[in-house]
Amino acid sequence: MGVYHLSGLGVNLGALTVPISTVYILQMAQHCGVKVAENFFAASGEAERKGSQEGIRGQVECVIAFTSKEVAEGDALRECESKWFNLKFEKGTPLDEVCSKFFDKLFGHMKKEFRFEPRKFEFLVIQVDHRNFEDCFRKIGPTLKALVDKELWANMIGGTNQINMAILTAGAYVASVSKYYYLFQENQKLLEPEWADKPTKNNIGNLALKAIESWYEIPIFNLDLGDLMTELKKTFEGKEKINIGELRSILDGLNLGKEYIPKLRGILLFENETVRKGPFFERLLKLWEELDSIRIKNYSEWKKWAKNEGVLKEVKIF
Repeated sequence: MGVYHLSGLGVNLGALTVPISTVYILQMAQHCGVKVAENFFAASGEAERKGSQEGIRGQVECVIAFTSKEVAEGDALRECESKWFNLKFEKGTPLDEVCSKFFDKLFGHMKKEFRFEPRKFEFLVIQVDHRNFEDCFRKIGPTLKALVDKELWANMIGGTNQINMAILTAGAYVASVSKYYYLFQENQKLLEPEWADKPTKNNIGNLALKAIESWYEIPIFNLDLGDLMTELKKTFEGKEKINIGELRSILDGLNLGKEYIPKLRGILLFENETVRKGPFFERLLKLWEELDSIRIKNYSEWKKWAKNEGVLKEVKIF
């Protein structure tokens, strides 16, 4: 089973393709036996297929981007380019065209230069109101819920703050995301990492080291807030405030230490030895209760749900 990559997406497509192409640099390096690349994917599940696929961990199985209708179906993308493959795309080039040409070139290069043929991934786009947190959550929450049995990596540099906040909040509730990551890039026009020459057998080891250096993970958000919020709701029932000792008791019961308390600021308000519900508390509860009412058990059911909602676009790449 491969990795499902989740990402917001704005008008700069590189925010999505730079991290994915960085993953492929590390995939090429892993294929060549570069140790740092092997270590990077050590915790990922094995690929299912035999032959050339055997032992190649962490392959891209699916990319799911959350974006506006204008980006998904229209001509909102900014101009972009690939120096690796001498590609240039004018402002307004459709998402399908840019992605199909770039990844076709990338996959062809991997096959020719490295004799490495990664699996062809599925690319899905979910339309959201990128300015509205609640709308983003109502599309992203069911996605994470349906994919809880998959290996999920979330890219935190694409899209708006509302999209990224919804990914973090929903991920904290269902505890389904394995990695939250980000990469910085000054040249927003480039589709591949600005620090990377086109990968070859001679430079792949050095590129793998640079990839590791540029890759940042955010472990603080790998938390399961669902059970905690349920217990807090019960404890606050009929009360305006609770004692800090009651909060510590809840945390102890969930095997969470006192260091967890600072992470709850914003959800809870702390006043000396008492705790009140913060303005975000009821808002989260309402959204999570809505999420619990949606009966989506797996990936195929989620795709049907998204199609019925009219928010799913399948981007044809291969």
